[in-house]
Amino acid sequence: MLIHEEDPIPAPERDRGSARPGDPSQAAGPTILNQMGGVAGFAYSTVPVIVFVTANALLPLPVAVGVAGATGLALFVFRLLRGERLVSAIGSLLGVAVAAGIVAWTGSARDFFVIGIWASLAGFVVTLASVLARRPLTGVIWNALAPAGATAFGEDLPHTEVHLLDGGHFLLESSLDEVADLIRDFLGRTLPA
Repeated sequence: MLIHEEDPIPAPERDRGSARPGDPSQAAGPTILNQMGGVAGFAYSTVPVIVFVTANALLPLPVAVGVAGATGLALFVFRLLRGERLVSAIGSLLGVAVAAGIVAWTGSARDFFVIGIWASLAGFVVTLASVLARRPLTGVIWNALAPAGATAFGEDLPHTEVHLLDGGHFLLESSLDEVADLIRDFLGRTLPA
């Protein structure tokens, strides 16, 4: 991303908010974070894990699995009563049920975490492959979580030029000529002759 500013707006006049009424970037739909239940959804997903670890330290494994399952069910009902989407609520219940099922099947408490471990490994392999292909997924994920992305600079500073270039992490290494042309053009228009 390359940013040029013609007549900068003094700092106190800048709009630092990200959710302005009528902002088209906000109307793009829910973010991935919102679809997963938001920050609360992440918090709810940790409760059964903490309950399982605590119960496993104090109780026999089958009872700990039952307590974790009951906690997941209680959170499912709680989320539905709060008016959350069924998909978000049932997703967390399904995760706890699958983890508890794996523990019940293998008889090992460590296997409660096997889904998370394998999911992290898969995420690492996919991310590594995207880096090796010189197309890192970080920007794709960032744009999915924060839809305004790089264009927010242009919306907050109306005299700014924003150019989105497909240059990867080392922009000058991959797109030197294009960047140089943009800078020359900008300086030619803005500097006194």
